[in-house]
Amino acid sequence: MKATVKMTYVVIRRPRWLKERNEHFYNYDEKDFMIRFRLSKAATYNLLLKIENQLEFMSERNQSISPINQLLTTLRFYATNNTQLATGDFSGFSVSTAHRIHRVSAAIASLHQEYVKFPTKRQEIQQEQSNFYQIAKFPRAIGAMDCTHVRITSPGGDQAEIFRNRKGYFCINVQTICNANMEITDIVARWPRSCHDSTIFNNCYRKAIFYVRHNGDALLLVDYGYASTSYTMPPLENPKTPLEHLYNESQIRSRNPIERSYGIWKRRYTSELF
Repeated sequence: MKATVKMTYVVIRRPRWLKERNEHFYNYDEKDFMIRFRLSKAATYNLLLKIENQLEFMSERNQSISPINQLLTTLRFYATNNTQLATGDFSGFSVSTAHRIHRVSAAIASLHQEYVKFPTKRQEIQQEQSNFYQIAKFPRAIGAMDCTHVRITSPGGDQAEIFRNRKGYFCINVQTICNANMEITDIVARWPRSCHDSTIFNNCYRKAIFYVRHNGDALLLVDYGYASTSYTMPPLENPKTPLEHLYNESQIRSRNPIERSYGIWKRRYTSELF
């Protein structure tokens, strides 16, 4: 008679390991916080109040990440352009959790209508024209316009190469308009690097508004890459007379806020993004 042996298997589950999450908002003083996240604590807190509802989870299961830690992880990524692995380690998150950078970025971008406003009322237009006039006596200017490259990952597909610039990395060509205080009043961020600056402007909503003169006699200060029209004023390529030289000096000085805004943008956040 054969004996029957019954085998019993016991499955031992791997213990769950949760990384310790640092409270950087409270651990750093104001100076160290600014160095690491490129925003003051007050600015970070005010931003959190505006997007917190979009970052909260419906339940507290699985130790969900708090909105403040999601925001700090994203700001750290903006500041360093570090890999998501390093960003996750910095904040005690897993690699997959670090992908919430995209979620926070979308929440921040949703605030653009509150902060990126182009002057449309007569009083607002006159105030902006007065601010530009105080720089170098250039009349009627309501904004300074230019484009800059912002790095992206390769979009893939047959059209990927149109996003590659002469330095070899993929980027989009972002058009911005700023006022005399270097505040961005209009932005277009959807064109590949291969598109010329003037092409972006000729196909944007803001150009149509200027074309039908909804802004009255207001005009934009631009560089040599744009055509001279009744609402776009580039510098003269070959000034000869004293008046032409004076015009160029005033135009270049008045258009300087857009160049300075890019400089501030790139100093605050890593140059690897540009």
